Amino acid sequence: MHPLRFVAALLCVLVVLQDSLAQNTRLRPPPELIGVQLQRNPFEKYPRVVDNIYVHDRSLFGRYVGTTIAPLDTDKDDAIEDHRRLGTITIAPGVKLYVEATTQPMSASLELRDPKTGVLVHAFSFYGPVTEPVLFTGQGTAFEYAQLEPLCGQAAVTRKFEFVGGKLVEVQQPLLLVNSETELLRNATLYSSETEKSPVVASLVKGMRVTAITYRHPDQFWIKTPLGLTGWLLDNNPAGSSLAITQCN
Repeated sequence: MHPLRFVAALLCVLVVLQDSLAQNTRLRPPPELIGVQLQRNPFEKYPRVVDNIYVHDRSLFGRYVGTTIAPLDTDKDDAIEDHRRLGTITIAPGVKLYVEATTQPMSASLELRDPKTGVLVHAFSFYGPVTEPVLFTGQGTAFEYAQLEPLCGQAAVTRKFEFVGGKLVEVQQPLLLVNSETELLRNATLYSSETEKSPVVASLVKGMRVTAITYRHPDQFWIKTPLGLTGWLLDNNPAGSSLAITQCN
């Protein structure tokens, strides 16, 4: 082959490879987003009215425009605590409640109170200094997307509540969707069901990145490995948890 033709052919190959690499780079999410996109706020498609409160329709919420209020509970007199009345929410047809936010350096809560008596109807408690997303439908159902006590970091679950007998009562789900990437802190075993007597699906090694798909109280996680294998991790090791998302310190 003539040297010039060889050089031209080589240049064509390099251009094709460069274009292919560019396409792959565009399709691949940046490292800092891998695993983060799994924990997106599921209420983002609904109107956000104040703080992290979402509603099916904006008419369900009325913003509070009165003067600063004092905490209604006698134990809420800490100077470092911020207590605000945000407004009123229609929790069910014909039923309105005050919505009040309380924040402290290490915790926060969103409280629903009877506007006539001040009686606490429900408190959403959060493991951090800001309130996390809560969705109100106006039909007696509310959803909370927040960190569960055993979970840390960006791992969160959606909880469902029903307005029954003047209170918000949590609807217990068989499984809670976690969908969070995490790291194994020690060797672990995946089983085909929620018992160590069931067949072993895979043996995992310390340091492996896995996805915690679902959680069942108190210590059972449905795990997916990088190869796509799925099974139950029974996180009951006396030495401590096997997953980074349960180690908050």
